[in-house]
Amino acid sequence: MAGVVVTAISRSEDTGNYTTWTYLGDPQLLVNPDETLAENFVIGDVEPGAYEILVTVQGETYRVELVVEPGELSVVELTTGPFKTPTMTPQPAG
Repeated sequence: MAGVVVTAISRSEDTGNYTTWTYLGDPQLLVNPDETLAENFVIGDVEPGAYEILVTVQGETYRVELVVEPGELSVVELTTGPFKTPTMTPQPAG
């Protein structure tokens, strides 16, 4: 799903917070994701340290802890619940 906000909240006062957006299924193809990494978002130039990654999808907030090591690629996998298809409420005839 494209356009979901991803926030990395620092667990340290020495580093800042970061925000980005997902781009899987981007209808305008503005981003060319790395298929080998199966990425859906990226945050570049993150200071080493501990972070909490937050994503809210369809009113549910998902969290995962991540430690960024100096000079290494850090990968996080967020698993969300199934997509909730909106259902219409039947209206009385009249």
